[in-house]
Amino acid sequence: MQRRKLMKLSCAAAAALVTCSTYAQVVVPPSADPGALQQRRIEEDQRRLEQERLERTPAVAPVIEAPKAPATAPVASQVRFKVNAVKFSPASEVLSAEELKALADAFVGKEVSFADLQRLAEQVNAAYRERGVVTARAIIPPQDVSSGNITLQLVEGKLGEIRVKGNESTRASYVLSRVDAEPGRLVDLPTLQTSLLRFNRTNAAQLRAELKPGQSFGSTDLEIGIIEPKQHNFRIGVDNLGSEVTGETRVGLSYSNQSLLGWRDSLSLAAMSASGLKSYSVDYGIPVSRSGGRLNLAHNQDDTQLKYGPFASLGITGESTSTALSLRQPLHFGERSQVDLLASLRKRDVENKVSGVFLSSTATQDVQLGVEYQSSDDSGQWLTSYSLYKGDAKTAGVSKRYTVGRGALRRTQFLATGWALRGALSAQHTSSDELPSSEHFFLGGEGSVRGYPVGAFSGDQGALLSLELHHPITGPSAEGSGQAYSAAGFFFVDTGQVRQILPPDSTQDKTKRLTSLGWGVEAAMGRYLSARVTLAYALRELPEQKRRYTASVQIYSQF
Repeated sequence: MQRRKLMKLSCAAAAALVTCSTYAQVVVPPSADPGALQQRRIEEDQRRLEQERLERTPAVAPVIEAPKAPATAPVASQVRFKVNAVKFSPASEVLSAEELKALADAFVGKEVSFADLQRLAEQVNAAYRERGVVTARAIIPPQDVSSGNITLQLVEGKLGEIRVKGNESTRASYVLSRVDAEPGRLVDLPTLQTSLLRFNRTNAAQLRAELKPGQSFGSTDLEIGIIEPKQHNFRIGVDNLGSEVTGETRVGLSYSNQSLLGWRDSLSLAAMSASGLKSYSVDYGIPVSRSGGRLNLAHNQDDTQLKYGPFASLGITGESTSTALSLRQPLHFGERSQVDLLASLRKRDVENKVSGVFLSSTATQDVQLGVEYQSSDDSGQWLTSYSLYKGDAKTAGVSKRYTVGRGALRRTQFLATGWALRGALSAQHTSSDELPSSEHFFLGGEGSVRGYPVGAFSGDQGALLSLELHHPITGPSAEGSGQAYSAAGFFFVDTGQVRQILPPDSTQDKTKRLTSLGWGVEAAMGRYLSARVTLAYALRELPEQKRRYTASVQIYSQF
């Protein structure tokens, strides 16, 4: 009896050792790692939000409507008199005494008419306009000119009341704190225009200003109108852009509030589900400086299960949790350009299990510092960025530091009406070995080489080039026109390469290259429903690839 029990215990121990040995040999590929799947989903959202931001970015400074200066009444020029001295009253806060004297000296000691004095007043007004002070003017008051001492009155209009209108979800105090204008100050048009441009570049809401005559003599009121986007936005979508191992068909739901507390602070909630994927995210962003700085706090949770592919039978599940604090701070504003500082702190924990038994875990922490430049001209837009990441990855109790550099360059070239050429180049480099899977550069899928499955290849270093030629199919829907359908197509070619880390005795080529081409269409079907279909053909067939073409479909509704 005792002998039989010992045999059972021995068999159980042997089975456990075999099971553990089997699990120890399981290595989750980078393309199936929950951290990598999560990072690709985050980058997918970032590309969409970046495109929306570029589309709403104003190209030039907003126009400020100013009241027209009153027309000068014609006067008879027959009466002439000698000018002995010219006095400007009161003293100007805009033009120096030397500037005014230089203008007046051309008339002192000469016989002039009232028409000549009006010409002097116009020269002073032109000097005001050059300084951007459109509410200041010189006038000739009624006076006795027989002595030859002439007085020009300077009316330098100051701001009276400042009003904000149209702000349903934005606090007036938020707008006023970011517009360079105060009651009692001179109206400085260039400074006011710069502050409006800065606001419009860094907020979804857009401002315009109008100067109106004030209640008292010499005063000017400022009326700031704000055009706000919808405060509440819901988005429901279905697509087949998911990973082959967790399920290509995905369903997503998201909600965003564009001004939660009235400070143009945004809150976004999102959830996505596939056969082997459950992901949740929350993001809150708030302005932190008058110059347009914005701080974002994001949290993402992804639960995965490898339902398809060679690992499906092992019951591999994974979990990835990440929290990131990021800052975007404008450093420079030009009339058609902008430079932003990018910085972030990020923490991610990834864990994998086999049939409920712990397999592996990786904890990463990194900091990012980068810069982004965007500009526009009459024929298109440029966007370029570069960021350096320094981090630490801890696996099985062993920490390893890494440094990664990522750069991107995009150009949109407007052609004929409805036609545009878009080019995008992105690259990643590192001197570190064996980056965590979430930091790999991936090829394949939407936003990459579209003729191949998501994550077909990955490596520590890589580059991607995409070219798209957009063309019209139907005319765009006009607001309120009742047109139910509009569509545009695009031809594209994608090519990319990655450099993999292989064992020293491997005979495989470390560099993997992929190229695909195809055509797609984007369609608006009514006010709330949109779709995007992409047909791509792979120029190189991979052994594990089911077919050399892919058909990607996205259908989503926003309301």
